[in-house]
Amino acid sequence: MITHRLADLAALRSARRASARDIFNRLLLEQFYVTNPRELEEVVRAAQHEEFVYEHLLGEPMPRQLRSALLAEVRAWEAFYDVLVRPPVPEEDYGVLCSRLRPRALALMDLLDVEIEMLTNPLVRYYERWLQNYAESSR
Repeated sequence: MITHRLADLAALRSARRASARDIFNRLLLEQFYVTNPRELEEVVRAAQHEEFVYEHLLGEPMPRQLRSALLAEVRAWEAFYDVLVRPPVPEEDYGVLCSRLRPRALALMDLLDVEIEMLTNPLVRYYERWLQNYAESSR
């Protein structure tokens, strides 16, 4: 029973990872402007409510390392929202903006992969170190 609920939580994160992958693909094609603001808002809201969903499904608070990863994920989604939904940039600036955002999209995909892994792995310090490295590299 718990295994299925953890799988449900992993599926929610997998859906958000697919959204990050879509953004990355658009950035590769320098078509970030086609990002649907409503879809991005839904992804941000889903990440923001994940801690509540976790506690509701499993009946206990989210572990510290997973909560830290989720907070980093929410911040990353909010940053993408701020950049991708703001008024369009001049066409000559698309390439520069896209090249600046591609590493952030890849990092977000990695972060979501780690969150999915955390749902089935009891390690704590390993993930705390990973998150520390992530935070340092995403500054």
